[in-house]
Formats: sequence, structure tokens, C-alpha cells
Amino acid sequence: MKKEKRNLIVLLVLFIGTWLHAQNTQVQFRVNMNQQIALGNFNAGTQTVDVAGSFNNWGVPPTVLTDTDADGIYTGTVSLTIGNTIQFKTRINAQWNGTEEFSGGGPNRTYTVMNNGIVEYWYNDVVPVGALVVNALPSAYVVQPGQAIQYLDQTSGTPVSWLWSFPGGTPATSTAQNPLVTYSTEGLYSFTLTVTDANGNTYVKQFGNIIRVDAMQTFWWNETVFYEAFVRSFKDSNGDGKGDIQGLISKLDYLNDGNPNTTTDLGVTGLWLMPIQQSPSYHGYDVTDYMTVEQDYGNNADFIALIEAAHARGIKVIIDMVMNHTSNQHPWFVSSTNPNSDKRDWYIWQDTNPGTPGPFEGTAWHQSGGDYYYGAFYSGMP
Repeated sequence: MKKEKRNLIVLLVLFIGTWLHAQNTQVQFRVNMNQQIALGNFNAGTQTVDVAGSFNNWGVPPTVLTDTDADGIYTGTVSLTIGNTIQFKTRINAQWNGTEEFSGGGPNRTYTVMNNGIVEYWYNDVVPVGALVVNALPSAYVVQPGQAIQYLDQTSGTPVSWLWSFPGGTPATSTAQNPLVTYSTEGLYSFTLTVTDANGNTYVKQFGNIIRVDAMQTFWWNETVFYEAFVRSFKDSNGDGKGDIQGLISKLDYLNDGNPNTTTDLGVTGLWLMPIQQSPSYHGYDVTDYMTVEQDYGNNADFIALIEAAHARGIKVIIDMVMNHTSNQHPWFVSSTNPNSDKRDWYIWQDTNPGTPGPFEGTAWHQSGGDYYYGAFYSGMP
């Protein structure tokens, strides 16, 4: 009897070990050091590159990357568990001496492990002018089996060729710039885009588990007719030259009067409001108080009245909730300018300027005191 139990335990251990092993995958790190070489921050002949993170005891021992073809891109493969989220940084000469990425308390990189994953980036996110930055946008994120998705290339710069990979999709690969793809089986799907520039340089980005194929999707927004409103320019109720919530309420019957038998309204069943919280700007995307309605629009009681009036007409209400950034006048950010503040890591701070360009022009990094904070759009939106 004891022998049978012992054999059963051995079988269970073997089964669990096999199952865990099946969850592992090879993830390739690809770190572009060319800009660091051009800036004189890295010597390819005498220095090394490694990745240190939560998966390797923060570099003890280091995971060394190599550049066997001397193209300035250092690569290495690591076995990781699918679905785990790791944190990591890239270092020079396996040292924590200020030459590592985002030094001085800057953020770690994060990555959720995908099957046969690829993690590609520029060291310190410093991208040279003219380099391609790969991005893509699917026309839908949730579809039914057989429903086509168009993948739109959003790469900055001027790529000359494209190679898409759609595991589980039809087609499985494409060289079109904006291909159409369908999926026949329910599940979550990833895709990869590789682009090439005129000099033959390739750039890769992998998008993990962002497409959901679901035959039973019944999400309410799929059946909703939305109207997006910029409150400031919609309807002024008090003659101050600025649209407000009471003005919007007064025109709800124009959107939907609540009577399905009439034909004089637009038949709107969803109202989408651009930001309505306190903000120093006209557009409201730099919030200073998430709990209070912008005073030009009215007050919180007006907003509650709007919701009640809209619901009475069968109109759902959603709002732009801007959580990617705040105003630089928000108390959280003001507090974070103190390196000892408990809000410091609510924002991205560096002690030197990484030089990352913004999406429009100029830089995404802005000086405050002796440090630099990240604000992709402009300095007023950290």
C-alpha cells in the first residue's frame, strides 16, 4: 500500500512538472543600442549589454545579450512562464552605476509573457530622428467568428515593407500594409508587425492577446447609437458664451425625446461627454480635480440632473475619464515634485533628460527643478 502511494505521488510530481514545463516559452529580447553608440554612451567593442529583472534575481547572474551580426541590436533568449508579468531593466557591463536604463529611481519596464514573445525597444527609449517606431491599430478588438478585422499600420516614419503574423488567423501572414484578417475559433489572439525601412533595417512589435473572438458577444455598446458632445461648445444656458450642462439638458429631446413613435429626434441612446472635470484648459484633458465638475459647465448637482434626464429618455451616459495624465497643477503632481513625496512614483521622473520625442513635436520630457518628468503631449500634462 505504501509503495502504491509512493508511486502515485511520483506520478503526480511528474505530471505537475510536465504541466508547468508546458507553460514555459522562449522570449527574445532585442535591445537597439545604435543611438547610445552614436551618442558616445556605449562602446560596442569593450562593453556588454544585459537584462536584469524579477525573472533572474535582478541580474544575479546577468542575462547577457549579444550582437553577433554587428547591427547594433543586442539579442538574447530567456525561458519564461506564459502569462507571468515581469519587471526588468537593461544595463551596461552588468552594473547598477547610473548607466542602466532609467537610472536614478526611474521606472522598470514591464512585460506580460506571450508564447514565443519578442520584446524589442531602444535603450533608455532614446529613439533617433527618422527611426521607425512600430505601431498598429485593429479596426475592432472584439469580433464574432468569421467577422473581418482590418489591421491598420500606424508606424511613425516611412516603412517600405510590412510583414504581419496572425497566429490562428486567416491569412496567417500578410505583406499588405493594412490587411484584412478573420478568425474562425473563439479565443484571445495576438499579432506581430515587422516593418523595414529604406536602408534595410527591421523593427518588430508584438501585440499580445488583444483580439477577442466571441460568438456570444452581447455588449450593450454594440447596440447603442452614440452622440459625442463637447459641453463647452454644445449649448449655453446662461449667456456667458460657454456651453454648460444645463444647456445640454435643455436639448436632450433633440437627441432622443424618449418616445419611440416620434421621428423628430436623432434616436441617440448613448451620450459620450468629453472631459467635464475641473481643468485649467478649454478642452479639459488636463484634470486638476477628478471629483468636481468644471465650474464653467455647472456643478455636480447639474451632472446628476443630466444623468437622470438622460436615463428618463433611454440614453446612457459615459464620460472621458482621463487617467493617462493629469494637469501639472493637480495637487498630486505638485506633491510629486518633491523627491521624498509619496506621490513621486505616481509620475515618471528622471534625473537626466532621456530625450524621447513627443508625439507632435519637441520632447516628451520637461524640466522641473533639477529633474525631468514625462509628459507625452506637453509640459502641462504629466
